Amino acid sequence: MSSTLPKSHVTLRDVASQLDVSHTTFSRALRDDPQISKAMREQVQKTAREMGHRPDPILSALAHYRRGKNKRSIGAELAWINHWPNPKKLRSYKEFNLYWEGAFDEAEHCGFRLEEFVLDKNLSPSRLGKILRARNIRGILLPPSGDVAPNLGDFVWDEFCIVRFGHSVSYPHAHLVSSDQLTDGLIAHENIWENGCRRIGLVTSAKAHTRFSAGFLFSQMKRDSGQQLPALILMQDKSDDDQRLLAAWLKKNKPGHPDRCHRTTRSAQ
Repeated sequence: MSSTLPKSHVTLRDVASQLDVSHTTFSRALRDDPQISKAMREQVQKTAREMGHRPDPILSALAHYRRGKNKRSIGAELAWINHWPNPKKLRSYKEFNLYWEGAFDEAEHCGFRLEEFVLDKNLSPSRLGKILRARNIRGILLPPSGDVAPNLGDFVWDEFCIVRFGHSVSYPHAHLVSSDQLTDGLIAHENIWENGCRRIGLVTSAKAHTRFSAGFLFSQMKRDSGQQLPALILMQDKSDDDQRLLAAWLKKNKPGHPDRCHRTTRSAQ
């Protein structure tokens, strides 16, 4: 069985030497300083990627401390807080798993390590806060909450930098990363229409924390009244009730059938 030795750390001076530029110029180009020419910035960043250079978060924090007299100590970890009742279900959703993978890769690229903390009966919010402070983890990522709003109790948010994923986590008020759900809904309706479908319906859930419906219905408003179907909102509490509601909605509104959409598109071609 073969083993691979870890690569030695590629320093700023290593890459600067490869490009025959000063380490100061290299550092400024890597930070996308506009006073460095675009060609030089692109060359520096390309070479840094190829050589496997990664910023050192400890040194970056130290430099920030020297420049801004930041009195906080230095850390190199970030926390991903999984607050789902069934923790494994969170990343079973493709979009949410991509959030994790993207955050993990970007953290690694910037020299940090992203660690998941699962809130359960063994790890309360208050205990988690103590652990994060003890390990000097000051950055927190909050993934979407799903159907159940997270109960984060008396967690002291003011001591941390926080990023939320999606609109389902309404508190704490912090930076938000989300897909453009409103535009997604608008594009969905427009693309289905372009494929020849008419009387396009929307069936959604009362538990869905999304702006997709708003975009979809806004696009639908541009069509004549005969093409505007009321949305059906299901509660998802009792499947039998939802099935009856769906059957009644289909019978009353008669949305376009996908097969007819394809036939309309083919005949138009």
